[in-house]
Amino acid sequence: MGEFPFVGGGMTITPQYAVPSGTQITVRQRTLQVNRRHASGYEALDVESGEGRFIPFAAFAAALKAPGTRLMRGLSASTSASRLGEYETVEALSPQQRKAAEFHHALCKGMEELRARLVKKQRRPGLNLSIRMLNAPANREKIVAVAQGYFDERIRLQPRLGGKSADWTLYQGRTLRKYWQLYQDLPPDVDPLEALVCRDDRKGNRQARLGQEVCELMTQAWEAVGLDLKNPSIASVSNHLEMLIAEKNRFRQMNELPGLVMPSAATLKAHRDLLVDPTAYEVATMGERHARNTRGRGSTDIRALLPGEYVEIDEYKFSLVTVAKVHGLWANLSSDHRSL
Repeated sequence: MGEFPFVGGGMTITPQYAVPSGTQITVRQRTLQVNRRHASGYEALDVESGEGRFIPFAAFAAALKAPGTRLMRGLSASTSASRLGEYETVEALSPQQRKAAEFHHALCKGMEELRARLVKKQRRPGLNLSIRMLNAPANREKIVAVAQGYFDERIRLQPRLGGKSADWTLYQGRTLRKYWQLYQDLPPDVDPLEALVCRDDRKGNRQARLGQEVCELMTQAWEAVGLDLKNPSIASVSNHLEMLIAEKNRFRQMNELPGLVMPSAATLKAHRDLLVDPTAYEVATMGERHARNTRGRGSTDIRALLPGEYVEIDEYKFSLVTVAKVHGLWANLSSDHRSL
């Protein structure tokens, strides 16, 4: 992936704009489409060549001040590139997510039929469905009646009483309006299921909550104290990290900078798992011999303790006694035959 060539200077604090996915920026007769935001910039796509580009925050801020720069919000928020993320098609998603996409598509079909009826009744060709219209009880019944023909499971007007339910229930007007807007803005070459899929797994704040300086100090603490054959506890690593952060905060306080926050023990352990895998950590703290005994070949086998005992492991020898037990022949054998 190439990098955005525009470089600006003279900025001490780099602004990090919340640019919606699909926004197009034109600089020096080049148009780039922003797809997603990362910790240090934006991932974009060159509209003409189709080549991936990376725009650092500083370069983006400098490009906004350049003469002739244009920003245009695109429609790719409803396309498969931004809704599906790393997946190619909707078939790659889980069955529940595919079902949710079919449910949303059925609701949009119901809203499409409702709008056609209201346009014909009120003689308003430019009519658009509002939240108030979508919350009207009569209109909601019409949406469900039409959507039920496109969906193979029952759609409820109201949720069941008594807690959570797995039933498909008609959304409130604000949510219906959101999916209706996506459905209206669909380009002709985009599959509606890919645009209307529900990506609950992408909810929440995905940005790193710890700064780069704290992460570097955690790495120093683990390398200095944690990865030792004395097998120190996380508390020992945390105490060393607290000393490093206190020393760094004294320097930052002299320069009128905000102090670094001490991470929790769980965060410190998670950072260790990013640095080394469990086997390497066990070699570093318990020794190579101990790691070979606990994680080597055969360490997870469950062996049979008695002749003919029925167990399932990765590798086991063929036993006529076990075969007889599995196929129900053991019960018909006499004591003499069993002792053979």
